[in-house]
Amino acid sequence: MTAQPAQNDSAVYTVEFVTEKDREMARVMFQSRPGLSKQFEKSFDIKFYEHHEGSVTYSGAAEQVAKVQDAFKRLGGMFAQGTFLSKNIIKDLGVQLNARKASPMAEFNAANQNTKSPGGPGSSSSHFVPKTQAQADFSTLIDNNDLSFGTGPAGTGKTHVAVVKGIGLLKSGAVKKLLLARPAQESGEKLGFLPGSANDKLAPYMRPIYDELDKAYGPGKWQKLMSDSVIEIAPIGFMRGRTFTDAFIIVDEAQNCSIEQLKMALTRIGENSKMVVTGDESQIDLDDKSRSGLMWAVGKLEGKPGIGVQEFKAVDVVRSKIVQTIVDALAEEPAAAKPAPKSQQNQAPRNDRY
Repeated sequence: MTAQPAQNDSAVYTVEFVTEKDREMARVMFQSRPGLSKQFEKSFDIKFYEHHEGSVTYSGAAEQVAKVQDAFKRLGGMFAQGTFLSKNIIKDLGVQLNARKASPMAEFNAANQNTKSPGGPGSSSSHFVPKTQAQADFSTLIDNNDLSFGTGPAGTGKTHVAVVKGIGLLKSGAVKKLLLARPAQESGEKLGFLPGSANDKLAPYMRPIYDELDKAYGPGKWQKLMSDSVIEIAPIGFMRGRTFTDAFIIVDEAQNCSIEQLKMALTRIGENSKMVVTGDESQIDLDDKSRSGLMWAVGKLEGKPGIGVQEFKAVDVVRSKIVQTIVDALAEEPAAAKPAPKSQQNQAPRNDRY
């Protein structure tokens, strides 16, 4: 992408989109979802005039040219990587680039912006770039509520969003502790069958969360935070009798919490804390599926002040296309068994040998 004055007017500029991906990104911004271009105008104090196949013309102050150019370059890079562009992404770009007058090319992810949300700790982008509208909405939901539920199929990024948001608040100082809890119940197996200490027993269940921490801090670099109890990873039962203040709490795989377990966990929220509960009601491993606490809690709490619910769908799966195919297929009602042809009914069993 390049920017240059149009019609020799120093207040009017043209941005040219050179690659096909950049042009596709521009079509999304100016044709498919014009609300994005409106947000861009607001964030960078400019006015768009004409969008053609390979360029867009805008007017604005000369000092905004480098920032606008940088913003389009970053948006093009995100779009090329499959990121779902949102108004919040553009808004964050505007805040960060406009704050960096001396260095407009500074990395978008270099800083954590900290803004207060009603009744709880602040919110931070913390390198979070949503890949779907559902992820973007879930991120906003977490910012604006003390207790947030994310429900839906595997591969939609529920845990990823929760962990990245929690790490962002921890790094910014908005919270002092990050607690990640899961029920120790997987496919009918319980902690007792595994050898070793409690941490050893828990490790297989926490691997997805460890992976997210590795991405945020680097492999193994977050272990010091665990030894200092800044990050705590524990089974649900370890929350009993405790109150967590100045904390970001994530309850993952909540479909495998019993009603009693989840009720206990939800009442652990202390002052200046947030809790995010995630799970997939189609993957309940409890012996009595009717005792799953996830949808019970959602049904009881949805719509209450300070509580938000984000429902992810199969279309929001981001792992791979095959996962979305699997989720869609397994969500279908089982087909009824077909009756045997009449010619085969009421016949004596055969004892043929082969």
